Amino acid sequence: MYRGYDVAQILLFHNSTFENESAIIRNIPKNIKVNVIPSPPNQAIGTNDEEAMMKYFHYVDPTVTTIWKDLLNIHQTRVDNLTSMSNRSKSVLWWPFTQHKNISSISVIDSAFGEDISSLELRNSNSLGLHEASLKKDNLVDKSSNPLSKESSLLNSFYDSSASWWTQGTVL
Repeated sequence: MYRGYDVAQILLFHNSTFENESAIIRNIPKNIKVNVIPSPPNQAIGTNDEEAMMKYFHYVDPTVTTIWKDLLNIHQTRVDNLTSMSNRSKSVLWWPFTQHKNISSISVIDSAFGEDISSLELRNSNSLGLHEASLKKDNLVDKSSNPLSKESSLLNSFYDSSASWWTQGTVL
């Protein structure tokens, strides 16, 4: 968490002139990883740009793949936390006037922005999170298997029609 945002990692292109990574590392919490990869090659006149970019992609691929896997693991931890929150709340929250009776479902609110809240939507599927196939390189660009695509989102945005403290309390 940094300034109200969940920041898992920061990825920068190396820039020897400005060396932004030094300033960023000094000014962010130590638990946020800063990754620096080489800058893409400049396009030179008379050279094959596609070939140069393919060499670059092959060069940075191990680093980017490691970062991607780290981000997937962080995301899976977040999904696991959200999906278990409803059950955990039954044992730690006080439910006035119900005495734990007649509670059929609990809405897990993840965040608020403006007048909307993002709430967890449980689905009847085998996996609420990620699966091993999503870690394969071939699936990183395949929208149908991308666990982060809009179609597979676990959160739904809702207008806070009751103007609860979730959205009204966040406006300064």
